[in-house]
Amino acid sequence: MLYVPGGDQRKLEKLSELKPDAFILDLEDAVAVGIKSLAREYVAAAIGRYGKRSVPLFVRVNSFESGLLHQDLLAVVVLGLSGIVLPKAADAEQVKAVAVLLDLLELERGLPAGQIQVIPTIESVRALELAAEIGRASSRVRCLGFGAGDISLELGIEWPSPSRRLSATILQAKARIVMSSRLAELEAPHDSVFPDFRDLATLRAEAQEARLLGFKGKHAIHPAQLDVIRQEFQPSQDEVRRAREIVEAFDRSVSDGVANIHLDGRFVDYPVAERARRLLASVGSDVSAIANAHAPRSLGSEGGDDTATPSSALAGLRVLDLASLYAAPLISTNLADFGAEVIKVEHPRGDDARRWGLTKDGVPLWWKTISRNKRVIALDINNDRDRDVVRRLAADADVLIENFRPGRMESWGLGPEELMAANPRLVYLRMTGFGQTGPYRSQPGFGTLAEAFSGFAHITGTPDGPPTLPPFGLADGVAGITGTFATMIALYWRDAQRGGRGQVIDLSLYEPLFSILGPQLAEFQHLGVIQQRYGNRTQRTSPRNAYETSDGRWVALSGGTQQIANRIFAAIERPEQADDPRFADSAGRRQHADEVDEVVALWIKAHPLAEVLERFGAAEAPIAPVYDIAQIMEDPQYRVRGSYVYVPDDDLGTVAMPAIVPRLSHTPGSIRSTGPTPIGGDSDEILALVHGPSGAYG
Repeated sequence: MLYVPGGDQRKLEKLSELKPDAFILDLEDAVAVGIKSLAREYVAAAIGRYGKRSVPLFVRVNSFESGLLHQDLLAVVVLGLSGIVLPKAADAEQVKAVAVLLDLLELERGLPAGQIQVIPTIESVRALELAAEIGRASSRVRCLGFGAGDISLELGIEWPSPSRRLSATILQAKARIVMSSRLAELEAPHDSVFPDFRDLATLRAEAQEARLLGFKGKHAIHPAQLDVIRQEFQPSQDEVRRAREIVEAFDRSVSDGVANIHLDGRFVDYPVAERARRLLASVGSDVSAIANAHAPRSLGSEGGDDTATPSSALAGLRVLDLASLYAAPLISTNLADFGAEVIKVEHPRGDDARRWGLTKDGVPLWWKTISRNKRVIALDINNDRDRDVVRRLAADADVLIENFRPGRMESWGLGPEELMAANPRLVYLRMTGFGQTGPYRSQPGFGTLAEAFSGFAHITGTPDGPPTLPPFGLADGVAGITGTFATMIALYWRDAQRGGRGQVIDLSLYEPLFSILGPQLAEFQHLGVIQQRYGNRTQRTSPRNAYETSDGRWVALSGGTQQIANRIFAAIERPEQADDPRFADSAGRRQHADEVDEVVALWIKAHPLAEVLERFGAAEAPIAPVYDIAQIMEDPQYRVRGSYVYVPDDDLGTVAMPAIVPRLSHTPGSIRSTGPTPIGGDSDEILALVHGPSGAYG
């Protein structure tokens, strides 16, 4: 977190040019007494300009003893403020008083209740004794900070010392703050600044020391310090390599039923493996995508937290999900996987997805996946009072997702015109069967209808059979993925491109699927060709089919290029086919697809699956077994890569689900929780955002 002097307007205007994890706009030590009032104006203006961007803005106010704290808060508690750094926090009562004042100001100014965080700074021996109480004083407290300067002054210790090393007394104080943070169930504390921004070597040593003590980060007073701090709080390449070896070896062992191993002389069990996973997650390693594949506890145990980590790509993004079932809620699931805060609104009877698919002991299994990483609130939007809750939540949301019929949201006074007038930065995504325009706009739409209407069903199935629908939500899934990237485009334009405002996304269920069905439009336009059903074959290449082996298994392959087709011929011990004029190019193979298929099918039918895969592998000819879900869960590629994960769950112990895709090297997603079973189970917590910590609701 980088300090910026609140009285220096020139530096405040350069916030967009710097990229710390957060800014601290300073009204305390960096501002002379004579310009405190002017500095408040500068800081409030800066929050107005930059407060809804990706880098959070905190303000260090003046201490209680200064007599300036109240005026500071009156000036800077505006939309866009992320938090307050409270210097010289003496006891829990001071933190509680700040929290009460923030409650009142948020209510008075129509700001989301409870969102402004507090970081109390421990800067005295008395505060050190009371640090755990200070940390527990309010739900607003995010973490504790440490002020080495003032506590050194109180103890009569020179700071920084001439030797450029912290005294044992200060190290002991820092260790106690780490312990107190754990007692208070807070995230790890932040270390004090180092005042000489030219002495990067000593800064590096202090940062290393702080990390070893258990601090999460270190504050900076100059941009030159940022890279050093980042480097020292990131694990080394050797640490990452070692952690990856531990996780991979441990997961292989657990797959074999053994929960502890010796690796290069070191004993590895669940806690050791879990620490390695967290290290990988902090730097975005691929292995972190299987972060809890076999762990018997959640990532929030033993000192972690269940919230999005600072490395989460979408941390700080708030999504209001008013949709139901699959397609539109999948968008918020994807965003939540990468750190967005998703508030899922469901009807008091429960979202329809709770009744979709199978249950175990009354627990809906599909719901556990589609609503992972979300908080849920039960609201009946037909009710005036509940609609007001939606308006308040939307006022501070970055994204709203809904899938009601066109006009329904407007009839409730919740249409884009109304909500975006109150929150111009809102990205408003509308998912319907046929879109917001056109003669079919008001017709009900589901994925099955989209699969028919898009043309997909017409080309799927055997030539002598009926049009075939997929046995899963294909149109919903494609539309959900499309909606995710559409949302990210809108956010990128709003923030990175500085468009500054949200926009409406009009997304139908049928168009995303229609858009990926190949060149049918051009082929019909210019050749009059209407694509028909070919079973597992295609008119675009040959061979391409599913083939049965001698032991009753199935494989699939596709000769997409001549080179691949020649490898297939080599694998089936018919290399001379490559010289046959009928099969020597793509057009010939398509024309003689029956002959090609017969040759391939006869050879595969004469050999068991293992031999087929071995022969094709030796020839570097692409092939894959046709799997059911039981076979998928046993396949080493799925297991070693972590293509599915076991997520801890309060009701079922664990829930297996697909791992997060795509895999990002620096900001991997994380599955922090399964879908909550109680209907509206987070209602009180979410209502506190709207009505204050008491959650008063009429």
